[in-house]
Amino acid sequence: MVDITIISGFLGSGKTTFIKKLIRENSGEHDFVIIENEFGEESIDGRILEKEGVEVREINSGCICCSVSGDFKNSIRYIIDRFSPGRIIIEPSGVGKLSDIEKICREFNDVRLGKKITIADINKYMMYSENFGEFFDDQIRAADIVVFSRIGKDNLEEINNKVNEVSSDVNRKNSRAEIICSPWEDFRSWDLVEGQFKENSDGEHNDKSSSNSTLNKKFEGKIKRRAFLEKRILRKKTANESFMNLTLSPFGDVGEVELRELLDEIIELCGVNLIRAKGMVNSYDEILEFDFVPGELEIRNIKAQTSPAIVFIGKNLDENEIKRVLERYLVLK
Repeated sequence: MVDITIISGFLGSGKTTFIKKLIRENSGEHDFVIIENEFGEESIDGRILEKEGVEVREINSGCICCSVSGDFKNSIRYIIDRFSPGRIIIEPSGVGKLSDIEKICREFNDVRLGKKITIADINKYMMYSENFGEFFDDQIRAADIVVFSRIGKDNLEEINNKVNEVSSDVNRKNSRAEIICSPWEDFRSWDLVEGQFKENSDGEHNDKSSSNSTLNKKFEGKIKRRAFLEKRILRKKTANESFMNLTLSPFGDVGEVELRELLDEIIELCGVNLIRAKGMVNSYDEILEFDFVPGELEIRNIKAQTSPAIVFIGKNLDENEIKRVLERYLVLK
């Protein structure tokens, strides 16, 4: 019997970062394979994970819970038959529906579906729920555990009100889900995966690694749990119908300053329609990796040898205008 763990989360929530945390915390006692699904033609996250020395089975042409669900089933069967791992970790596309992925996993007789974990960006939660509710909210409602990202020890006090607000909304959508709002350095991710992350009677997480008990509280204040009724959607949209992706293979070299200028212009051009961008480009003797979610753009140098690729995800993106901006410095394939 093979265990399956699903690490879900909307675009840019921190799923890949969480899986990298799993990898770093594994000292050899866990035997696992990752199925990583990108919404697009080029897999950026898959390359990041492969740098950690982990086997990654990629599924790229859409979302595993809609257009390529058949390929998804075949991938699970292929991995079980070839590798016989103790566990399969599935990282779905950020616009995939967790409930549909769960249904597919339950079709197998020789797998055991474990905890379904959803990573949620504490800063973007309310905005994503309001603008992309059908996809975002499904990941909250189907989760066993909701883990908040973007919480650090340096911003606990200022983010406390937001934690209360978001925790209340999670409870409204899914009263059975456990909520983890501790800074990530204060817990072992494998304890979540294996269901060993327990709470004390006073509402604090039983985590011996933290010396500050206030860091491990779920949230302050009492939140009433109540039934949540919603209007039924007669026809559910798939990710491919609601979102578009623009995948490009750039050639040439660009410096960090120029890359930031190009991306800032594209971000301003697209406005609220751009919800995710990531990629790797050549920068003379280095590789520049960039990552964008609304309000945040990060560019870093990496040492990995990989072919360049850029992915933009959003609604009603102007492909010609995006290419026009990029082609000032890069040749696009």
